[in-house]
Amino acid sequence: MVHNQNISAMKPARSFRNIVSCTLVIGLIVAAGCTKKDDGSTSELLASAGNDFNVLIGSKVNLNGDGSTDLSGNTFEFSWSFLSKPASSNASLADNTTATPSFTADVQGKYKIELVISNLVEDRDTITISAFKTANIGGNYENIIPGSNVGVRRFTVFSTYLVATCEFTRIGSVAANKIAVFNGSVWAPLGCGLEEGSIYGMLEYKGELYVTGQFDEIGCISAKNIARWNKDTSTWEDVSGGLSGGDNPFGYTLAIYNEELYVGGQFEMAGNVNTTNIAKWDGTNWHAVGNMEGGSVRKLVVYKQKLIAGGFFSSVNGLSTGHNA
Repeated sequence: MVHNQNISAMKPARSFRNIVSCTLVIGLIVAAGCTKKDDGSTSELLASAGNDFNVLIGSKVNLNGDGSTDLSGNTFEFSWSFLSKPASSNASLADNTTATPSFTADVQGKYKIELVISNLVEDRDTITISAFKTANIGGNYENIIPGSNVGVRRFTVFSTYLVATCEFTRIGSVAANKIAVFNGSVWAPLGCGLEEGSIYGMLEYKGELYVTGQFDEIGCISAKNIARWNKDTSTWEDVSGGLSGGDNPFGYTLAIYNEELYVGGQFEMAGNVNTTNIAKWDGTNWHAVGNMEGGSVRKLVVYKQKLIAGGFFSSVNGLSTGHNA
């Protein structure tokens, strides 16, 4: 916010007579201010246009400047105007001299609006409204356990396809067990999908789609909690023994770091390699990545050339850590 105040400067006195004259004028001004408190001379305005927010194209946008105030309790006027809007927009502000004007966001883009409040002084604030559009991917979505409104748990991009997973048995009018691909026009199943269990993480690595979760079979083949889809043969494949060991094993998150695929979850074995809750795969073999104990790994992400792990674990290789490392 910008606060503007009227500031007067007096020229230096040139004589004793001038000094007396100036003193008298100042005295009169102070006396008038003390006897008349509602003349606006003590106004201090604070304009508030509200917080930025997003809307869908075609929505009516209601603005609200009721948070604006004069700290001295004086009345003030409102004036709203566009500072910028999308080039092809015909939007105009209705009731722009009230506290609550409105307009219709007719074009995708950002609408920057300025609020000016004024009496003897003025203050101003701005708000930005971002308008966007959505497009539906055709078809009805039918789900089973845990209910009919499950939707999609996870999206990922694989080759030229969008891949979705959740507990559905049909998507976009086609049968697909818990995993399907969208080519921009229609949905298709990935083999016979997943009948029992769930997929929690998906990622493309070396031209293949890897999925991890909690399952013993996917695509009608045996696979323990991790598998890969080979687009050249259109088949699911086991990942060298998968993830196993411990109580209730599962994979939960995937990340690529230094050209290797890392998986986090809750397990004690990756293939025939001993490793607790985290492991890496080089495309051919499993490797240990130390032991994250006390709980599962739920997120892996690369940040500033480092692999960051977060979850419920409480120690790494015996050293205490606050659930991230």
